[in-house]
Amino acid sequence: MDNKEENKSNNTFLLILTIIIIGIGLYMYSANKPTTSVKDTSITLEDAKALVTESFGEEVKVKDIQEDGQLYKITVTAKGNEQDLYLTKDGQKFIFQLIDVDEIKANKVSKEPVKSDKPNVELFVMSYCPFGTQFEKGYLPAIEKLGDKIDSEVKFVSYVMHGKKEAQENLREYCINKENPEKFNSYLTCFLGDKYSNLTNKKDGDRIEISKKCMEDNSIDLSKNTSCVEKTSKEIKLDEAFKKGDRFPKFNTHKDLNSKYGVKGSPTLVVNGKITESSRDSNSILKAICESFNNPPKECNEFISDVLPSTGFGYSEPSEKGSEAPSNASCGS
Repeated sequence: MDNKEENKSNNTFLLILTIIIIGIGLYMYSANKPTTSVKDTSITLEDAKALVTESFGEEVKVKDIQEDGQLYKITVTAKGNEQDLYLTKDGQKFIFQLIDVDEIKANKVSKEPVKSDKPNVELFVMSYCPFGTQFEKGYLPAIEKLGDKIDSEVKFVSYVMHGKKEAQENLREYCINKENPEKFNSYLTCFLGDKYSNLTNKKDGDRIEISKKCMEDNSIDLSKNTSCVEKTSKEIKLDEAFKKGDRFPKFNTHKDLNSKYGVKGSPTLVVNGKITESSRDSNSILKAICESFNNPPKECNEFISDVLPSTGFGYSEPSEKGSEAPSNASCGS
C-alpha cells in the first residue's frame, strides 16, 4: 500500500472514531441532564374553599372539601339543599356533574329494545307539562289498544316545574292509580280534554274543578282521594319542599325509579326498564311498545291515528304530524 492510500485509510478511521466519540458524549450528556420539573399550579384546599364563596356568594356554604384525583370534590349547601360540585386543581373551572366512564359503558344507548312476553310500560310526566300532556294524549289510545297484553302506568318525574297546582294534580292522579287503577285512563282522558274547560281557573290555569268533575264522572270517591292525597303529601314532605322556596321542589312518589332509569324530564317513556324514544302520535307509541314483545299480538299490526296531538290541554285542535313541537321537547333537562 503506498503512502497516499495509507493516509486515506487512516483519515477514514479517524473520522469514524470521532463520530463514535461524539455519539457517546451526546448519550452521556442526555442521560445525566437534569430534568426540568413542571411547576405545581394546584391551589390549596383553603383557597378552593374561598373560591366557592367568592364565586357563588355567602349563602352557599362549603360543608366538605377533599381531593378526588385531579379535582377537588366540594360538598356545598344552599337553602337547605346539598350538592356536590368539582373544581379543577388550578382553580380555573367548576364542574357540576361527573359521569363515570364505566357507568356510560353500562348504560350506553342501544337501539335494541328489551323484550318480554308482557312488556312493562311506564310513562313519567309532570301533570301540567305541555309536552307531557301532549304525549299522554298519544299514549292513551295506544294503551287502550293493547289492553291487558301489557302492564302500564303513568308515573311522575321527581320534581315539579309548574307550581302547587301541578304537585296537587300529581298526587290526585297517583292516588287514583293506587286506589282505582281501572278508572285511571278514563279519568286522565277527561282531565286532559275539553269537556269542562270552562272551569279552568283563568288566573293560573288550575284545573282542580275539572279534576273534581272527572272524578265524579268516573265514580271516584273524592273524599277518599283527598285523604290519600293528604297522607301521601306528608310522606313525601311536599309542604317542606315548597316552604324551602326551591325553584323546582322535589316530588318523590317515584324517586327510586327516577334514579334507576335516569329520568330527567317530562315526558319519559320507559319500556321494560329502558328509556324508549318515540314520536308522540298514537301509532308511533304503539309501534315503539310493540317492539318490546317477544311475540307481538295482532293489535301491533293494526293502525291507529298518526296525528300529532297538540301540546297542553284539549283535544279540539290537534296539529298536523310534525308541525308543532319536536318529538324530543320536554319539561326539564
